[in-house]
Amino acid sequence: MIITRAPLRVSFFGGGTDLPSYFERWDSEVISMTIGKYIYITGNPMFQNSDILLKYSKLERVGMASQLQHPIAREILREFRIDGYDIGVTSDFPAGTGMGSSSAFTVGLLKLISERLNLDMSKLDLAKRACEIEINRLKEPIGFQDQFASAYGGLNRFQFSQEGTKVTPITLEEEVFENFCGSLFLLPVGNPRSAGKILSAQKNLSMESAKELKYLHEMRSIAKHFSPSTFENEYDFAMLLRTSWELKKLSNTKVTNPMVDQAIEIGFSIGATAGKLLGAGESGFILFFVPQYARDKFFSDSLRMKLGLIQVKPDFEGAKTIYSDEEKHD
Repeated sequence: MIITRAPLRVSFFGGGTDLPSYFERWDSEVISMTIGKYIYITGNPMFQNSDILLKYSKLERVGMASQLQHPIAREILREFRIDGYDIGVTSDFPAGTGMGSSSAFTVGLLKLISERLNLDMSKLDLAKRACEIEINRLKEPIGFQDQFASAYGGLNRFQFSQEGTKVTPITLEEEVFENFCGSLFLLPVGNPRSAGKILSAQKNLSMESAKELKYLHEMRSIAKHFSPSTFENEYDFAMLLRTSWELKKLSNTKVTNPMVDQAIEIGFSIGATAGKLLGAGESGFILFFVPQYARDKFFSDSLRMKLGLIQVKPDFEGAKTIYSDEEKHD
């Protein structure tokens, strides 16, 4: 048996500019952090059977990988000629909630197959292969940040361009980083949705409208000029996060709705100084930033209002194998 895990992420600045249709013409920068919430994938050889058994929100049992309905699993298992294998998928958060779960699944499954086949796949290899599968082969209208975030883990600045991707870890003093993470909370809102449909609209709008392009350029500028020292200044960070959210809404009207806007206003009323919906939009998780002086009130009021807030904990490791007792295959 092999078990891998791949982290989900929260994106702070530059999201939306990581679409190839954008960064192939204008360089992109994104600042994001992986969190201690994961996609877990278990692989176990079938006993004297060449079928593939895939268990996720559905159950599929097929004679060969090409018969799988799950597009990502089909592409990966077919490429590596995997058969006679039982694969199970579990997740701390459901898919379609703006945390990069589909790309984390891709990275996690690649990590599992590389472990099974004894392949030497670096974090860069995992991220690039995941992008190749999702974006180039399956034509998903998504960006590059989720695959790189899940593969690398940690707090990073990602720079995307035609020349390739540069990953720069952001290092903070322990006390600063702990205080910063202590300010981050997630609030689930709405139901899971398809990021692809929303991003398809953004892709078309942003490449054809000077107005939407202007907002995307401004979002990129925030990420490009963001200084790690800003993590030490709660007011400055909150103002940048609020500005980024306003620009995101202006760049694509499908990003928000009255339910999301109302939830953010509730967060502000109990002490948050910034809030933004993660991912493509419409529903998922709102990321709130709460300064140190307001946390006690925020905690007590959120409990009283039964908001179901989740404290953000960081992940530093990225995709990894957490258990393996299986004989390697060549």
